[in-house]
Amino acid sequence: MKEGYSIISNFISKKEHLSVLDYCKSDFYNQSDVEYDNKGRVNKIKNACLNYTTFYNLANNKILVAHAKKLLNTTDTLDCYISKFFPMEPNGGTSTFLHQDNYYFRGDNNKIVSCAVYLTNTSKKNGCLRVVPNSHKKGILEHTIESNVSKYIKWIPEENCDNIVDLELEGPSAVFFDINLIHGCYSNNSEEYRYSLAWEYIETSNNNVVPGDRITLH
Repeated sequence: MKEGYSIISNFISKKEHLSVLDYCKSDFYNQSDVEYDNKGRVNKIKNACLNYTTFYNLANNKILVAHAKKLLNTTDTLDCYISKFFPMEPNGGTSTFLHQDNYYFRGDNNKIVSCAVYLTNTSKKNGCLRVVPNSHKKGILEHTIESNVSKYIKWIPEENCDNIVDLELEGPSAVFFDINLIHGCYSNNSEEYRYSLAWEYIETSNNNVVPGDRITLH
């Protein structure tokens, strides 16, 4: 990941992909896991892989786990850490704006890697991922913009980010990235839902992070 990120495709079958999409469209979640934006729209479902077997199985995908182990240069067992499902509602739904994952849990970026899985095609209109190549080399930056979800979450001003790249991808696709990489998504201004998940891969033995939902992968 010379620029701080890499993209993986062809990691699940068409049948598996359609099954996960159908699950995303169902009323599968516990109300206690739902986080809303300031307009009452669902922003994310927390504890996605901890509480929902379909998402756990996706994080446990052999190709994704193998790629994570390669990036982390380990053969040890991995955990799925801080997992979220983003339904990205139509006509203005949001997931995250520009930020660094490691701003929140302050881990070793050589021992943890982020993964985002996009189950549908993504574009600027429906909220594709945006990354700032090589920004993982700058350390942790100040996050000063108040979010539309929680007072505890803040974003990096776009004017502080140079050379943003929009990753318009065909789903399903997975993007692995350094936990210090600046990244975020546009709002979903299309007429359709845009489904994605995100989590970190971390060695099971690594407890040098803030507490958060995590589950061991097999």
